[in-house]
Amino acid sequence: MSFGAKPVRGAYMEKERDRAEEMSYPSPIQPNKAATDRDYDLALNYALENGVFLVSGSHNDSSNLLLTQLINRKWH
Repeated sequence: MSFGAKPVRGAYMEKERDRAEEMSYPSPIQPNKAATDRDYDLALNYALENGVFLVSGSHNDSSNLLLTQLINRKWH
C-alpha cells in the first residue's frame, strides 16, 4: 500500500482560528510565518525520507528549491 500527501500552508487560516475560538479549543494554526515555513519544509523532508508520495503546490520559492535539492540528493 502507498501513501500520498499534499502539504499546504495558509489554507483556511482565518476559518480555523475563528472555529477554534468559537468552540473553545486551542488554535491549530501556526503562530507565525517562520513556524509555518519551518514545519512545511520539515514535512517535505519527512515525506521524501519515508517513501510518501508527495504533491507540492507551494508558491514559496525557498520551499520549492529545497524540494528539488531533496529530490536530487535522494535519487542521484
